[in-house]
Amino acid sequence: ILYKHGRIEIIPTHYKYLGKVTKVWTDKFGIDIESGTVSIGDRIAIEFTVLYEEADVTELMVKDIKVKDANVGDKTGIPWPTTKSKLREGLRVFRVAN
Repeated sequence: ILYKHGRIEIIPTHYKYLGKVTKVWTDKFGIDIESGTVSIGDRIAIEFTVLYEEADVTELMVKDIKVKDANVGDKTGIPWPTTKSKLREGLRVFRVAN
């Protein structure tokens, strides 16, 4: 996954950039979708300093309304398991492609 010829970023090739964490609560976070889409049932990854944490998308909210998909420009809320690492604003978020 992390191997190819030439310069590479240290981002797995099956991770597709969504945006950055803009707001953090205890069990969820906010993101402004900058690229791509995310849907219920997808898997997301958040880039921490040394590692990535993955979680399943079980719910999405846009403008306080539950939705099935979030697209570019949507200010989206996504649940984050409390058993995972603590989030902070500015972390990059990726959708894990199949």
